[in-house]
Amino acid sequence: MRIALDYLPAVSHPPGVGRYARELVRALVRLPDRPELALCEFGRAQALYATHELGLAFGDRSTQRIERRHPRCVFELLARFGRGADVLAGGAEFVHQVRFPALPVTSARETIALAELPTPDSEEERALLLRVRRGAGVVVFARDAEARLRRRIELAHDQVLVASVGGEHWRRALSALPPPDAPARVLVLGRLGTGRAFEATLAALQLLRERGIDAELRLASGLPRPGARVPEGLRAAAAALAGSPAAPFVDAAPPAPDPRAVEAALPALVARSSVLLHLMRDAASAVTPLEALALGVPVVASRIPAFEEVLAQPARALRGAVTLVENERVEREPGILADALATAIARRTDAAAQDELQLGARPYTWEASAKAHLAFWRARADRA
Repeated sequence: MRIALDYLPAVSHPPGVGRYARELVRALVRLPDRPELALCEFGRAQALYATHELGLAFGDRSTQRIERRHPRCVFELLARFGRGADVLAGGAEFVHQVRFPALPVTSARETIALAELPTPDSEEERALLLRVRRGAGVVVFARDAEARLRRRIELAHDQVLVASVGGEHWRRALSALPPPDAPARVLVLGRLGTGRAFEATLAALQLLRERGIDAELRLASGLPRPGARVPEGLRAAAAALAGSPAAPFVDAAPPAPDPRAVEAALPALVARSSVLLHLMRDAASAVTPLEALALGVPVVASRIPAFEEVLAQPARALRGAVTLVENERVEREPGILADALATAIARRTDAAAQDELQLGARPYTWEASAKAHLAFWRARADRA
């Protein structure tokens, strides 16, 4: 079996879908029954990673990297003349798409990974619907994502794979786990905006300080950018925070100009934190909390379906080292968030809790995800 995979994000985009493509391929090439892979680097984006950084072996005859540095319109034109991505890749049974706009395909079957569900009635959703009607398989990373997708798009029972995500990416980057920094660090990843309960977070941190808990809020991607569409109250709070010495417990780190530097700094940044605070209105996987668990770092996260799927059991078992909270409730009552953060900070120095957190993340590996992808491709090939 030969799989062509949209690999340009893997070499050009450090986080998100780029990380997914890198980690999936890194795991696939290590499987004993691995398929042949054609890694399609089709597009104009600049490659940021060398071969050894991608987890690929020099001289691997079962893996071929194919570069075509043309603009998107050229690939669309070539496809009209029977030279889609599968043909340009030298032939493939499947093309695994990881983003939209997807690569044009001539005759190979398709599978499409959805790290995020497309916006309803968007161009992406219409493109997905067209490919699904042609028989494309869909890969999602949470049962809730599958259920929501099926409510919007008619899919056959065996047309969807719910694959796990791996949680070992950050842990692999560290030779040893560092101790947490002092004062205690509450880490927030991702740029703040609507749905991140920023004002409740600030209020909770202030309550911690009033209780005598010396805690620092670290915003790994900084404050909302000027001109970003955020609520006026959030904008005012961010502006006051940026220039006020009255909030010395907040370290608003601006994004580094080098996206690789941001990605490379994350493992140690998270590992030195006392707790990951991950409040979101929606998510299609729990990859970020899982990465924190693999580092032995407590997590306070939103009670949303994708997080509950993997964090509900640790939240019950680990006595505050993992806590799920309702966004609406903590926005009304920041004291609830302060209580959860205080407990997580206390558990951070508990060696047994750190071990239990890491054990909770252990089943979620990219090897398991790669095996599930491969079984999905083979099952679909058998039905052809």
